[in-house]
Amino acid sequence: MPSDICVMMSTYNGEKYLKEQLDSILNQECVDVNLLIRDDGSSDNTIEIIESYQIEYPNITLIKGKNEGVIASFMDVLFVAPECSYYAFADQDDVWDKDKLICGIRSIIKANKDKCLYFCKKRIVDDRLRCMKQSDVYVRDTSLGCALLNSVAAGCTMVFDNSFMKILRMYRPENAKISMHDAWVYRVAAAVGNVIYDDTPHMSYRQHGNNVAGAELSFWRHWVIRIKTVFDRRNDHKRSSMAGELLDGYKRYMPADDILMTQLLSRAPTSFSSRCRLILSNYFKTQKKYEMFFLKVFIMLGWI
Repeated sequence: MPSDICVMMSTYNGEKYLKEQLDSILNQECVDVNLLIRDDGSSDNTIEIIESYQIEYPNITLIKGKNEGVIASFMDVLFVAPECSYYAFADQDDVWDKDKLICGIRSIIKANKDKCLYFCKKRIVDDRLRCMKQSDVYVRDTSLGCALLNSVAAGCTMVFDNSFMKILRMYRPENAKISMHDAWVYRVAAAVGNVIYDDTPHMSYRQHGNNVAGAELSFWRHWVIRIKTVFDRRNDHKRSSMAGELLDGYKRYMPADDILMTQLLSRAPTSFSSRCRLILSNYFKTQKKYEMFFLKVFIMLGWI
């Protein structure tokens, strides 16, 4: 069983928690890890920490980059990663269970399909790695009709095979048109690959400072934050712009029904008829049924 895997990390001023994460990655069981790190212009001791690890671990490669932001930095790493059987993303402040990567690889092998993207549930912890009351995002559907509206696959939980990496590298989206690198990867997998979800957590997802992404809040707090965010970004049109990027890159590989609905979503901000067809369609789904009401309102207003 091939067990070589390239772990792709982007760092930025991560000195506080970086050592714990590096240790957890380098201590993975049953896999041969190649750790590729791109530093996004850190001004603290992040680079010094990584270089000290390189003395002991020759399987760590460091790219010292200029500050581009998290999306561009991760996309840069994605496109320069060396040839491996499997790939994974890593954040700088989490802690992985020892079986995180091998569980992903085994799940992909068990699926017996190519172009596979695996992701798992996250264990939500505080800055001291104590379990929090928040639960991870709920996942009931990984179809394209759901992925186009909401990305539930966190990059830090992903493992994917070489055949899917080849698909990803066929097209590089404009950074300004995607909301996050992992949201893009998840949508590509839902459109032209195979998605595997594991509801067992294999990592501790650290929440600290203002970092609340990926943790589920109470119903009302969730939607107050969600509506405020959507209103503040109502002119960003990230979902529709990512749909357009998906068509530009992968239309020739997508089924006709998926192409039609993705086209409608890409046109939604400027086409009233497209918005009406989206609202009346049963193609699009949300992880929780009540969310569809709010999203239909956003669609009707063109905030999509």
